[in-house]
Amino acid sequence: MHVRFLSAWFALAIATSAAALTPAEYGVARQRADAQYKLEREKCKSLNGNARDVCVKDAKAVRDSAQADAYAAFKGTPEARAEAAEDKAEARYRVARQRCEPLGGDERGTCISRALAERARGQAAASEIRDLAKAKSARTRERCEALSGETRERCVADRRANERP
Repeated sequence: MHVRFLSAWFALAIATSAAALTPAEYGVARQRADAQYKLEREKCKSLNGNARDVCVKDAKAVRDSAQADAYAAFKGTPEARAEAAEDKAEARYRVARQRCEPLGGDERGTCISRALAERARGQAAASEIRDLAKAKSARTRERCEALSGETRERCVADRRANERP
């Protein structure tokens, strides 16, 4: 779908930016996500029933994902990246869950189970981001502790600057 392509492009554009976004760039990224959402939502008006509901949820998911990526790029911290991964997993879950609505019986149960499993994978990815950041922080802390004097002070200052709270 066209919306997914734009979301992937937007995420790539943010991920490949040199450093964390400035406040102005972050604001622009959020405005772009909102503008794209409005365009995609307008396209949903021609649909009816569950197809329309899915279209609207998909448009919201793309907006939420783009905003989560922008926030993660703005903050530039592992915690922000983990939050973005969780937000994106939740957005995908809402779309998948809406797709299950018209189904009945076992088919609906299977559909919901797949949606829940997909959300759990996204949450696991967020947890992995947090765990990797903690491990890197611990390794860096150990490396700094092995140093002494002014070199140690520079190492600690660099570590704190790179780990942004």
